[in-house]
Order: sequence, then C-alpha cells, then structure tokens
Amino acid sequence: MDQARKRLPIFKRLAGAKWGCGRAILNITYKTYDQPVLNYCNEVLFTASNKVLGMLDVFQNQALRLIPGGVKTTLVLVMHLLCNLKPMTNLVGKNAAILYNRLTGLPNISFWREYDFNRSRNLKTQCIREIAQYNAINDEDL
Repeated sequence: MDQARKRLPIFKRLAGAKWGCGRAILNITYKTYDQPVLNYCNEVLFTASNKVLGMLDVFQNQALRLIPGGVKTTLVLVMHLLCNLKPMTNLVGKNAAILYNRLTGLPNISFWREYDFNRSRNLKTQCIREIAQYNAINDEDL
C-alpha cells in the first residue's frame, strides 16, 4: 500500500490541468503502473477485514477520480464503468478463487482436496491438525 501511495503523485502530475494526458493514456498508466502493485499477492487479503479491503478501494477510487477528471461528488460506480475497472474487493475474491482452483488441481498434493473447512477452529487444535496433516503428506512422499 505504501508503494502504491508513493506512485500516486506521479499519476497526479500526468493528469494535471495545464499539461495532462487523455483518459485512455491515464487508464493504461493506472493499469500497468499502479494496479499491479495493489494486485501483487492479494489472494491473502481474502481473509482480511473489511476495513483493510476498504482501504484498497479508497486508494483505487482516488486514482480513479484522476482518470476521468471527476469531482468528489462523482459516483464511484460511474468511474468504474468509464475506466472499465473492477473494485479491488472483487479482484481479491477473484484471485483467491483462481488460486484455490490451482491448489486443488495440483496432482500430488491432496491437502487442499481433503481439507475440512467446517471444523471448529481454535489455534491449538488447528496447529495440531495442520502438523498431523503435514506429517501425513510427507510420510506418503517417502
């Protein structure tokens, strides 16, 4: 997030009033320069609180206001439609689903296929179960 914040002033200079780029150039710049920083390894954010995900959305909305040159009263949905972008919360969920499908499709690792998501969870029993499953997987490989 800090790295993306450092990139926002450069984006503001590109969108300046006296000398500025068009909406298409700004949109491409955001997608290639700012958005990859936010998308990097964001699958783990799927379990994050709504406050953390809201911070990502707020940052994206700040950048989106610069692309079409909208004022603060411009609706966020309209800016997403103009720029053809999805909210960060949707991207995090999509990337997490893709990662889960990749992990369950791995041929030699049965951990994710046999993982029971509905078990009661507390840290002590969870660690014991995880270690037992890890040892069982490693014993099968030997």
